[in-house]
Amino acid sequence: MLLLEPFWVYSSVGMCVACGRKELLKVDDIWGNRYFSSILILIAGVFVPAENWVLHRHPDWETTFFLKTVTDSTLIALASLLHILIALSGYWLSMHLLRNYGEDSVIKSTMWAFSIFFCVQGLFYDSFMYSGTYEEYQDGVEKTFYSFFATDRFFDAYIV
Repeated sequence: MLLLEPFWVYSSVGMCVACGRKELLKVDDIWGNRYFSSILILIAGVFVPAENWVLHRHPDWETTFFLKTVTDSTLIALASLLHILIALSGYWLSMHLLRNYGEDSVIKSTMWAFSIFFCVQGLFYDSFMYSGTYEEYQDGVEKTFYSFFATDRFFDAYIV
């Protein structure tokens, strides 16, 4: 699901900026405030480690069945860096939208990113919510949509 992570990370950051919009409009330095620190702690301390765990545990599913295993930690490090860079650029973009176009633009951009995330996941549910193994996916084995909800992937990615 690395393909969808930019939308999810940006939406989370934009939502945090939208929630703190009244105080964030008053600060001079957008990088030196408690909202930025909180967002960075949330992404680097909670989201990235959880995402790395899912990538390490289910590399086939997380890469949309492009890779069978992840033996090199470089991919995990690059995924971590990508999430943090998206969070930083999403924070900057959300602050830019908030200061120049108002709070509605931040909320709308967040909702667009969430919408893209859920639409793509819904349109390509056959690969994003596939419950089989890498070999079964490559061989074209059909699985029911509901079988995904009984897998450890569902618990690892959506519940944790």
